[in-house]
Amino acid sequence: MTFAGVGTHAVTAVYNGDANFSGSTSPILTQTIGQGSTTVALASSPQGVVVAGYAVTFTATIAPAGAAGGVPTGSVAFMDGTAPIPGCGAQAVAGGVAQCTVSYAGAGVHMVSAVYGGDQDFAGSTSPSVAMTVSSDPLVPDTGAGSTQTVLSGLAIAGGLLLLILGTFVRRRSRSAA
Repeated sequence: MTFAGVGTHAVTAVYNGDANFSGSTSPILTQTIGQGSTTVALASSPQGVVVAGYAVTFTATIAPAGAAGGVPTGSVAFMDGTAPIPGCGAQAVAGGVAQCTVSYAGAGVHMVSAVYGGDQDFAGSTSPSVAMTVSSDPLVPDTGAGSTQTVLSGLAIAGGLLLLILGTFVRRRSRSAA
Protein backbone atom coordinates (compact mmCIF):
# COMPACT_ATOMS: atom_id res chain seq x y z
CA MET A 1 0.00 0.00 0.00
CA THR A 2 1.29 3.44 -0.88
CA PHE A 3 0.14 6.62 0.85
CA ALA A 4 -0.10 9.91 -1.00
CA GLY A 5 1.67 11.95 1.65
CA VAL A 6 2.68 12.66 5.21
CA GLY A 7 0.03 12.29 7.88
CA THR A 8 -2.10 9.83 9.84
CA HIS A 9 -4.12 7.31 7.88
CA ALA A 10 -6.85 4.90 9.10
CA VAL A 11 -6.56 1.49 7.46
CA THR A 12 -9.13 -1.29 7.53
CA ALA A 13 -9.47 -4.56 5.71
CA VAL A 14 -12.90 -5.55 4.45
CA TYR A 15 -13.88 -9.08 3.47
CA ASN A 16 -17.15 -9.15 1.55
CA GLY A 17 -17.80 -12.81 2.20
CA ASP A 18 -18.82 -15.57 -0.17
CA ALA A 19 -21.32 -18.46 -0.31
CA ASN A 20 -19.62 -20.18 2.64
CA PHE A 21 -18.43 -17.32 4.83
CA SER A 22 -20.00 -14.08 5.95
CA GLY A 23 -18.24 -10.76 5.46
CA SER A 24 -16.26 -8.94 8.12
CA THR A 25 -14.24 -5.80 8.72
CA SER A 26 -10.96 -5.58 10.64
CA PRO A 27 -10.40 -3.16 13.48
CA ILE A 28 -8.96 0.20 12.38
CA LEU A 29 -5.19 0.34 12.17
CA THR A 30 -3.77 3.86 12.43
CA GLN A 31 -0.70 4.29 10.26
CA THR A 32 1.38 7.45 10.63
CA ILE A 33 3.57 8.46 7.69
CA GLY A 34 6.39 10.88 8.51
CA GLN A 35 8.65 12.97 6.33
CA GLY A 36 11.37 11.09 4.51
CA SER A 37 14.94 11.91 5.42
CA THR A 38 17.32 13.51 2.93
CA THR A 39 21.00 13.97 2.21
CA VAL A 40 22.58 17.07 0.67
CA ALA A 41 25.73 16.90 -1.45
CA LEU A 42 27.49 20.18 -2.23
CA ALA A 43 29.89 20.79 -5.12
CA SER A 44 31.55 23.90 -6.53
CA SER A 45 32.75 24.90 -9.96
CA PRO A 46 35.59 25.67 -10.00
CA GLN A 47 36.57 23.37 -7.14
CA GLY A 48 38.50 24.65 -4.14
CA VAL A 49 40.14 27.82 -5.51
CA VAL A 50 38.78 30.84 -7.37
CA VAL A 51 40.35 34.19 -8.22
CA ALA A 52 38.74 37.23 -6.57
CA GLY A 53 36.16 38.78 -8.88
CA TYR A 54 35.51 35.57 -10.82
CA ALA A 55 32.29 33.60 -10.47
CA VAL A 56 31.97 30.33 -8.58
CA THR A 57 28.83 28.19 -8.81
CA PHE A 58 27.73 26.08 -5.87
CA THR A 59 25.41 23.16 -6.66
CA ALA A 60 23.41 21.35 -3.96
CA THR A 61 21.93 17.96 -4.83
CA ILE A 62 19.17 16.83 -2.47
CA ALA A 63 18.33 13.12 -2.45
CA PRO A 64 15.93 10.96 -0.45
CA ALA A 65 17.72 8.82 2.12
CA GLY A 66 16.84 5.29 3.17
CA ALA A 67 13.44 4.03 2.05
CA ALA A 68 12.05 7.48 1.19
CA GLY A 69 10.98 7.91 -2.41
CA GLY A 70 10.13 10.84 -4.63
CA VAL A 71 11.90 14.06 -5.54
CA PRO A 72 12.49 16.75 -2.90
CA THR A 73 11.24 20.29 -3.64
CA GLY A 74 11.45 23.48 -1.59
CA SER A 75 14.51 25.68 -1.20
CA VAL A 76 18.17 25.66 -0.20
CA ALA A 77 20.05 28.36 1.68
CA PHE A 78 23.73 28.55 0.74
CA MET A 79 25.69 29.57 3.83
CA ASP A 80 29.15 31.09 4.32
CA GLY A 81 29.85 29.88 7.83
CA THR A 82 26.68 30.79 9.73
CA ALA A 83 25.54 33.61 7.42
CA PRO A 84 23.55 33.24 4.20
CA ILE A 85 25.53 34.11 1.07
CA PRO A 86 23.97 37.37 -0.22
CA GLY A 87 21.50 36.56 -3.00
CA CYS A 88 21.65 32.82 -2.26
CA GLY A 89 19.50 32.55 0.86
CA ALA A 90 16.49 30.79 -0.72
CA GLN A 91 17.36 29.06 -3.99
CA ALA A 92 14.54 26.93 -5.46
CA VAL A 93 15.03 23.17 -5.71
CA ALA A 94 14.15 21.82 -9.17
CA GLY A 95 14.64 18.14 -9.94
CA GLY A 96 16.44 17.73 -6.61
CA VAL A 97 19.04 20.41 -7.45
CA ALA A 98 19.59 24.04 -6.38
CA GLN A 99 22.36 26.39 -7.52
CA CYS A 100 23.94 29.66 -6.47
CA THR A 101 26.53 31.70 -8.40
CA VAL A 102 28.57 34.29 -6.55
CA SER A 103 31.77 36.34 -6.93
CA TYR A 104 33.98 37.14 -3.96
CA ALA A 105 35.60 40.59 -3.92
CA GLY A 106 38.68 39.78 -1.83
CA ALA A 107 41.04 37.00 -0.88
CA GLY A 108 40.15 34.61 1.94
CA VAL A 109 38.77 31.21 2.80
CA HIS A 110 35.02 30.60 2.87
CA MET A 111 33.43 27.53 4.47
CA VAL A 112 30.28 27.02 2.41
CA SER A 113 27.39 24.67 3.19
CA ALA A 114 23.93 24.08 1.75
CA VAL A 115 20.92 23.95 4.09
CA TYR A 116 17.85 22.24 2.64
CA GLY A 117 14.70 23.50 4.39
CA GLY A 118 12.53 20.46 3.64
CA ASP A 119 9.08 20.29 2.09
CA GLN A 120 5.75 18.60 2.79
CA ASP A 121 7.19 15.12 2.24
CA PHE A 122 10.88 15.49 3.10
CA ALA A 123 12.73 16.68 6.20
CA GLY A 124 15.48 19.27 5.91
CA SER A 125 19.19 18.48 6.10
CA THR A 126 22.58 20.18 5.76
CA SER A 127 25.56 19.33 3.57
CA PRO A 128 29.09 19.00 4.89
CA SER A 129 31.03 22.25 4.43
CA VAL A 130 33.16 22.85 1.34
CA ALA A 131 36.20 25.13 1.60
CA MET A 132 36.46 27.77 -1.13
CA THR A 133 39.76 29.66 -1.21
CA VAL A 134 39.59 33.03 -2.92
CA SER A 135 42.96 34.19 -4.25
CA SER A 136 43.97 37.71 -5.24
CA ASP A 137 46.63 36.27 -7.61
CA PRO A 138 45.35 34.62 -10.81
CA LEU A 139 48.33 32.23 -10.96
CA VAL A 140 49.05 31.25 -7.38
CA PRO A 141 46.67 31.08 -4.40
CA ASP A 142 47.78 33.22 -1.46
CA THR A 143 48.66 30.69 1.23
CA GLY A 144 49.85 33.12 3.88
CA ALA A 145 52.97 35.03 4.97
CA GLY A 146 56.32 33.32 4.46
CA SER A 147 54.94 30.60 2.23
CA THR A 148 56.39 29.30 -0.98
CA GLN A 149 54.32 27.53 -3.59
CA THR A 150 55.07 25.92 -6.95
CA VAL A 151 52.39 25.68 -9.62
CA LEU A 152 52.50 23.64 -12.84
CA SER A 153 50.07 24.98 -15.42
CA GLY A 154 49.10 22.92 -18.44
CA LEU A 155 46.00 24.66 -19.74
CA ALA A 156 44.22 27.67 -18.28
CA ILE A 157 41.05 29.43 -19.40
CA ALA A 158 40.52 32.97 -18.10
CA GLY A 159 37.71 35.32 -19.09
CA GLY A 160 37.01 33.52 -22.36
CA LEU A 161 40.66 33.73 -23.46
CA LEU A 162 42.45 30.40 -23.87
CA LEU A 163 45.99 30.52 -22.54
CA LEU A 164 48.29 27.61 -23.23
CA ILE A 165 51.20 27.44 -20.86
CA LEU A 166 53.30 24.43 -21.76
CA GLY A 167 55.53 23.06 -19.04
CA THR A 168 55.74 26.37 -17.22
CA PHE A 169 56.72 26.29 -13.59
CA VAL A 170 55.90 29.38 -11.58
CA ARG A 171 57.69 29.81 -8.28
CA ARG A 172 56.51 32.57 -6.03
CA ARG A 173 57.48 33.67 -2.58
CA SER A 174 54.98 35.64 -0.56
CA ARG A 175 55.41 39.40 -0.63
CA SER A 176 56.61 39.47 2.98
CA ALA A 177 59.48 37.02 2.24
CA ALA A 178 60.78 38.99 -0.77
